[in-house]
Amino acid sequence: MKKALLSALIFFACMLSACGGEHSVSGRIVEADTDPGVGLVSFVVRTDRDKEVGILLTDETHIFTFVDGLAADTFREGAQTDVAVTVTYDPSRRSLITEDGEKLTAYNATHIEVESCRLPDTTRLSDGTELEVWQSSRHLTYFLPDGTELLRVNTPVGPSADYMVGQESLDSLPDQARNKILAWYDDRGLLYDEQAELEKTYAYYLAAGNTPFEAPMLAQEVTPSAASDRVFYLLTSVSFPAGSSLMYEQRTGAAFDKATGDFIPAADLFTCPWEDVLFQLLDLAQITDPDLRQEMSQAFTPECLIFFPEYVMLCFPQGSLPSQEYTFLVTVNYADGASALLQDWAVPAAPAEGPA
Repeated sequence: MKKALLSALIFFACMLSACGGEHSVSGRIVEADTDPGVGLVSFVVRTDRDKEVGILLTDETHIFTFVDGLAADTFREGAQTDVAVTVTYDPSRRSLITEDGEKLTAYNATHIEVESCRLPDTTRLSDGTELEVWQSSRHLTYFLPDGTELLRVNTPVGPSADYMVGQESLDSLPDQARNKILAWYDDRGLLYDEQAELEKTYAYYLAAGNTPFEAPMLAQEVTPSAASDRVFYLLTSVSFPAGSSLMYEQRTGAAFDKATGDFIPAADLFTCPWEDVLFQLLDLAQITDPDLRQEMSQAFTPECLIFFPEYVMLCFPQGSLPSQEYTFLVTVNYADGASALLQDWAVPAAPAEGPA
């Protein structure tokens, strides 16, 4: 009897805790009400399940936004309500009358996070289809007229100083060298054409027919990959859309003088003639198929070489080798002979050991 009573008390306590807690809802604002002397007083959120929830603002409602160009005060004033939000609210039920006269269940908001906002300009595809553009703190999202998310374009990242290479990072280089490397990447710019990728993704969407379409991602990131006493190596990774929720990655490498920031051509890193570099690496990797080697020789560029602390990688992006459906990677460890092909000053340092 005591055990049953204890179980009932625990259950009742859990129910009270759940009832007294806060709930949340996410979606776009589809209707907003403002007061000239107060600003935004209420709005209606439509979730991705097409459910509408009323939200009421109070003096205690906290508003956060990380969207560039949209301040929390601007949102509270009601100047920009074409946004997507996540709202944490008190579960006590209230009501709200919509513009159509419908009585909607509503809740007092405790916290509102503005996650994205619609930009005033649209983008038009080659067939005339107009896309809405929404901006968040980390990406742009393109939507078709029916609300389908077509493509998400991440904000380009790097060259980043946050990624450590052993005990070194971009910030560990002299100011002159670091600034020169940053300028080199600024001049090179993006390795993709955003409009072309939108057109390609739209073709994937049309080909999907009635199958649900999940937006793929377009992204570019530059991070350090390795370092020697003299050379700082960086890796650029670009994710391209390849269908509904599908991407493929293209990797390229670059080398810079740590003291000056000067770009170092890949050929200067090797002791053997440049025309022999690929085939010597393929020999070490034991890739002997003559047709594949021929395809690689035609597709090989200096940017295919990417240096890591323990090995050098050859990256042949999807579509560059006729016999390969996907991106093709070849790795050769320095300990297996790759270091003998490199200048002593170009061999990356071994990865730093972590704490014992």
